Amino acid sequence: MEIVQWSVAVALLGLSAWIAILNACVAWIGLRGRKSPPSSIPLIGGMFGVIGLWVMPGGVGRAWAWLPLVLDFGCLLLVCRVVIYSWLHRGAEG
Repeated sequence: MEIVQWSVAVALLGLSAWIAILNACVAWIGLRGRKSPPSSIPLIGGMFGVIGLWVMPGGVGRAWAWLPLVLDFGCLLLVCRVVIYSWLHRGAEG
């Protein structure tokens, strides 16, 4: 059973890293400003990383399960946008 858990964890973490790299490339293209960047993939890469760390045998990665959400630029941008939007529009509802 432990081999299956490690296999699933490594596959999910690899997929998470791939999506995080794609999101970083999108951000780099956007920062350079020479052309319109494609859209990033928010939350998917980070969630694959969280699940990958969570399924590791013995709970090895559970303490670090928050890290993919911070390292994936798509997740980080989405969270920052939501926080800034909420802060700017906090008094507009009432």
